[in-house]
Amino acid sequence: IVAAPSRQPAAPSREPPVASANSAEENEEENEEEKRVAAVRKRAALGKKPRVKEVRLLDRCQEHDVAVKMKNALTFLGKGYVVKVTAAAVTTPDGAQQTDRARELVLRFVDGCSEVATTGGLAKSGRHVSTTLEPKGG
Repeated sequence: IVAAPSRQPAAPSREPPVASANSAEENEEENEEEKRVAAVRKRAALGKKPRVKEVRLLDRCQEHDVAVKMKNALTFLGKGYVVKVTAAAVTTPDGAQQTDRARELVLRFVDGCSEVATTGGLAKSGRHVSTTLEPKGG
């Protein structure tokens, strides 16, 4: 009969970490953010261009239409897309272009998405006013 090998005493036990009620949610959010950032880095390492979604508006859009398009833009930004916001000014019957309302719409988009996106500024080309929103944290 062979004697069983002697075992070393176990390391002193540590107390388990204390989990808060929000730790699972926080960890899930952190993991999603890390995955998104990793995808952006991987895309950059491969030399691929970022995916771009465009949101187009007219200066005569109703408030509800603008709210829906802003919600869509926030969804795109959350998924890591770059969002190009373009507002077009409609020519009035006398031939004048009113770009003030188009500029106001684009600025409202920038303000509404400022928590999750950064912008490089406004660009005006003829009757179009546009900007590019890039997700933060990447």
